[in-house]
Amino acid sequence: ITTEKFNLTCTPEHLFYLRSGHDHWAKAINLKNKELHYFGYGYENNDEFKRGWLAGVADGDGCFYLQGNRLSFRLKAKDFEMVDAFINWANHFGFPLRKAGYMEKEGYFIAILTLTEQTKKFQAFLKHSNQTDFARGYLAGMYDSEGTGPHKVKQAVIYNNDKKIIDLLSAYLKLLNINFKIYKDTRRGGYYKNDNYHVKINNVPEFFIKCRPIISRKRENLLRLTLKSVKSRLKILDVTEINKKTKVYNLETEANNYIVNGLLVHNCDQQDVMAIRDAGWILLFAENHQEAVNQHIMAFKIAEQLKLPVMVNVDGFIMTHTYEPVIIPAAEQIKKYLPDYKPEPGQFLDPGNPATLGALVTPAHYMEIRQELHDDLTNSLDAINKEFAAFNSKIEIPKSKINQLKPKIDNGLVEYVGPNNPTTIVIALGSVVGTIKETLSLPRRGQGEVGILKIKCFRPFPADEILKIIKTAKNIAVIDKSISLGATGTLASDIKAAAQGKTNANISSFIVGLGGRDVTVEMIKKIIKLAGKKNNSAVFIGK
Repeated sequence: ITTEKFNLTCTPEHLFYLRSGHDHWAKAINLKNKELHYFGYGYENNDEFKRGWLAGVADGDGCFYLQGNRLSFRLKAKDFEMVDAFINWANHFGFPLRKAGYMEKEGYFIAILTLTEQTKKFQAFLKHSNQTDFARGYLAGMYDSEGTGPHKVKQAVIYNNDKKIIDLLSAYLKLLNINFKIYKDTRRGGYYKNDNYHVKINNVPEFFIKCRPIISRKRENLLRLTLKSVKSRLKILDVTEINKKTKVYNLETEANNYIVNGLLVHNCDQQDVMAIRDAGWILLFAENHQEAVNQHIMAFKIAEQLKLPVMVNVDGFIMTHTYEPVIIPAAEQIKKYLPDYKPEPGQFLDPGNPATLGALVTPAHYMEIRQELHDDLTNSLDAINKEFAAFNSKIEIPKSKINQLKPKIDNGLVEYVGPNNPTTIVIALGSVVGTIKETLSLPRRGQGEVGILKIKCFRPFPADEILKIIKTAKNIAVIDKSISLGATGTLASDIKAAAQGKTNANISSFIVGLGGRDVTVEMIKKIIKLAGKKNNSAVFIGK
């Protein structure tokens, strides 16, 4: 692949992020003359960046003040994350800043340094520098403390009344070759009347890469526009097939997405969570954003009640990088369902009652301990169902109108949509269920009587709930976004084991969406047609 900035070697099928919405991924072989999102190269948050960030935040929301012969420093902000980061990084450099809680009722978080000699050293330490990493940190710090946007506008904006600071921002932006404009907002007054300077940063993606904010909400603001910005595009000039073998590497991260030479490529499926399937955790899967919100709230209650870890799984990119309306329950509603946690003695570190937790277990006791964990997980099925009912009774959330298919069975473990006596049942985990529902909402020529079984709780495995639904079906198509290599789909193997000798249904395993490949309506239709054919091996559906 030849671009305006570099050449890149990859397989013809490799997927690159092209646009938002449907068909947002494009194969490498089809990229000629296309424009891809370009994020540039990442930068390290080294000590000079951290020093610059401290200086930027100090200029934005901090002040050095003299009381008699005593010099002190105070940072006052409404963002606790920024105050925590400021204290941590200042401590990293040996400056003993600490929190002060005297303005928390007013909604402010305070960090102070009251030792005169240390304050003098801290003031000297924050001296400005023309080093590029310091400049990146300073701009990031100023944006964290004084920045806003992008909301209705396509720029990031830093506000300040001090002309000296505005001149510094100008110098650092020029040093980093980031385009910007400065103007006065004459509509606003204040102490410095009509001197409310706005520094508008036009190329948000470039600023995001070089001067990435530390505060999560500020960082997310910039990321939203970076994903949409035309200025972050890189044109693919040519795509050439090379007639020789060469090694290419598929890099995978915990988030299942990664940037190669500044271009976003993707590897999003459910393979990662299957690696901890047998860790002894409760594993919940969300179909959509609203279900993810609900499950996260329930997860705390379930974990506190059962003393077991609970993991809520959401599909990378399909849910983590997309938007849809959700209802976030108010704090008061959540408190009614999830009151403050009061751990019992023995569940927290207590110097007065020392205990060893997580110690080595000898063979004489290990088997019994694992059996206890297994029994606790198995017995948790009823508790998960009860918490689902309790959540919905205390927190009323209207059902989505996006899909009109109404479930006949809906509890904390499974959801079933479809006829009472279906010929075929499609079973799946996570967001792919939404695509299946969309498929069955369309005119169903030749699809017969099809039901959808969504598994919300994968561990513990709700075998009895599943058998009640599938026992009369003729064909069962299990769709997995993971593969137990050398065997079959991970969910499919559990379904087959649970159904052994208890149903005569033809159970087929279908593998889709590996590496983030789109799962389309046409693929689901194809799976439904193939469900009637006997096949003991996993069937890969790639298009």
